[in-house]
Amino acid sequence: MQHKLIKIIITTQYNENYGAHDWDGIGECPQRWKNKGAHLFSLIMDSDEIMYDEKTCLDVIKAMVSKESNDYESFEYRKHEIEWNTPTELNSDSFQTMLNIERNNHLIGGVDFTENIEQLNKI
Repeated sequence: MQHKLIKIIITTQYNENYGAHDWDGIGECPQRWKNKGAHLFSLIMDSDEIMYDEKTCLDVIKAMVSKESNDYESFEYRKHEIEWNTPTELNSDSFQTMLNIERNNHLIGGVDFTENIEQLNKI
């Protein structure tokens, strides 16, 4: 039986220890943690593992994420998502061109605000 490999995207809370910035490495590292937003991890695995034994897989994933933590930064598991396929990338140059056209024409979401641009600019 052939197994399908999938990518799991793991979202964690990233924390930075501000107490470690001035730490000289002697004794205990001062603890002054601050939430700094999300950090993503990825893992390639057999889809059957996560589909049929999610609890054990999550226990292992949480332990792996925790092992990435140290005196300077820490990671706490928040959620995961199965990436069944590779996202289609949109063209950045086309985005910028279209954005500039929208702005220059006073169009927002396809609606023409030309007559109300003064009011719109005050918002």
